[in-house]
Amino acid sequence: MSTQRKFKCSDCQFEWEAPHGSGQTGREMVCPKCGSKNIHRTDSGGAGRGRGCGPGGCRRP
Repeated sequence: MSTQRKFKCSDCQFEWEAPHGSGQTGREMVCPKCGSKNIHRTDSGGAGRGRGCGPGGCRRP
């Protein structure tokens, strides 16, 4: 069973879900309603894994 990733467009406030393993990363996605690239993941699966984070944790500057 595939879990869903949840996204929200910061421009038009549209919210939608996309399955894991869809072949498209969150950074490549655009809002299906307005076409904006200003989208953010709203579930906890994408939080806290920015630059400098890896399997061993996050580095602090």
